[in-house]
Amino acid sequence: MNILTRYIARDFFRYWFACLAAIVALVAIGALFDDIEKAFASWHEFRAFLYTTAQSLPTLLEQLLPMTVLLATMFTFSAYGRTSELVAMKAAGMGMMRLIFPLLAVLVMVSSLAYLNQNYLYRYLHSDLDTRNRGLVRQWRSIGNAIVFLESIDPDAKVVVGVKMFLWRKDPFSFSQVNTFSVGRRTDEELWRFTGAAIREQDAATWRIETSAEKDLSARDFPDVFRPAELDAHHMPLLDLYQEIQARESQGLGVELYRLEWYQKLAAMTAPWVMVLLGTPLSQGHFRRGRVTVDVLITITMGLVFMIGTEIFHILGRGGIVPVWPSVWATNIIVALLGIGLMRLSR
Repeated sequence: MNILTRYIARDFFRYWFACLAAIVALVAIGALFDDIEKAFASWHEFRAFLYTTAQSLPTLLEQLLPMTVLLATMFTFSAYGRTSELVAMKAAGMGMMRLIFPLLAVLVMVSSLAYLNQNYLYRYLHSDLDTRNRGLVRQWRSIGNAIVFLESIDPDAKVVVGVKMFLWRKDPFSFSQVNTFSVGRRTDEELWRFTGAAIREQDAATWRIETSAEKDLSARDFPDVFRPAELDAHHMPLLDLYQEIQARESQGLGVELYRLEWYQKLAAMTAPWVMVLLGTPLSQGHFRRGRVTVDVLITITMGLVFMIGTEIFHILGRGGIVPVWPSVWATNIIVALLGIGLMRLSR
């Protein structure tokens, strides 16, 4: 890495980190002034305020990280424009892509931060939500050709109460078996043990009933009731989400929303790169003092358009209005093409 490459990368990182720190500070100050009396009422309340503020940061950073990259790109090259360094770089033969090259190392770091923030930091700061299954009542679950109803679930004791299990066949569609259990306990990773069992199985035109004090079922034949019925796919790591998609496909369950979230993670990691493609030509004008404010406003507006467009397409994709692939990649592709077009025009 030559001196000029390190020089550009260092300035870009400095501006990016300043933008990121400014966003975090604004969030903290805004949250503080929202209820300043309660925050300083006691040490306990202040710690609660800090924790609540920290919990809000991952979602905000997920939305604003591309904006920080766009602003950092604009600040970096506009500063070079004001000091005529940009003119000297171009005179030395540095084109648009050569100017972008020093930013790649920082972009790898930003993309990694975007991934870790969405899939690990959020889950860590919201780990208390994993207790949301405790004391759940009246849950419906499904696995294979079985639909299961549970009166209540106790994940701590690994116990379910009031279980009704409906098994069905496809051709012709009909219920082939209805099982009821008073209490079920997960004895290990492979086995469920139920008490108060009543097995009702269809035999020709009649139903045969068999009762027993205990009944064992393989864990593969009973749903994993100790995790949420609807997983938070948006904050699952890529590998975990991929395995979940494979498992749901093997069970004949819908995977469109899960596949959308899988592609969204890839799109989120490429968003900073797209912002550099857009920000580099936007910052190539002659930055007289009176134009700086205008250029900053244009940059922020473009960043907001990107954020809003990404969110709109994501909602349309989750609603099934737009197919998965366009709903995830449309905004990135449009903005990247716009950036490339502006590069060609600014030569």
